[in-house]
Amino acid sequence: MSVMGAIEAGAQGRVALDWYAAEVTSGRERTVADAVEALGLVAYVPVWRRQGPVNRRTGQRKMVSSPLVPRWVFVGWPRGLPHAFDAVAAHRDVRGFVGVDGVPSRIRCHVMDGFIRAHGKDGFTLADQVETDAERLERLRAQLGKVHQARVAQGSFAGTQVTVRSVGDKHAKVVMQLFGGQRLTVVPIGALVPLDV
Repeated sequence: MSVMGAIEAGAQGRVALDWYAAEVTSGRERTVADAVEALGLVAYVPVWRRQGPVNRRTGQRKMVSSPLVPRWVFVGWPRGLPHAFDAVAAHRDVRGFVGVDGVPSRIRCHVMDGFIRAHGKDGFTLADQVETDAERLERLRAQLGKVHQARVAQGSFAGTQVTVRSVGDKHAKVVMQLFGGQRLTVVPIGALVPLDV
């Protein structure tokens, strides 16, 4: 089952997947994902695609991709399938699962669904969907101009929910809960994720 197929099936109530994070050998994420899919399970490797440096000979840029979360593969299977741990762990490049005291911790289905939808089908951003930094800033500027709430995605205040007051060329004025009170501060547009678009 494809990743997006699994999400759509879950949304229609046909199947609920248990998701787990498997640690793998660096650089072997796609190999492990292919092996997991060959077992009839669902694997997700989020990939970050960007334009590489300019080739001196041709003068063109090529797309460069790398794992968004290096050394991790997200594995999903239908609830009540306990033998899947052993089947996945048997792969030589799987180092283990995220968990406590040797018991793998399940990732909630709706959390993974949102993560997968946010980062692209099958973990890859299609080449025609790749945007330049300028295009990304313009898109974020337009989205932030329509919203009231956003979340800081990077930096010292990552995870903090803020209220957007105004949006400039590269920065947004936001109100955040800080030091026991609400403070007006400036945050780079690229560090914000709109919440109510």
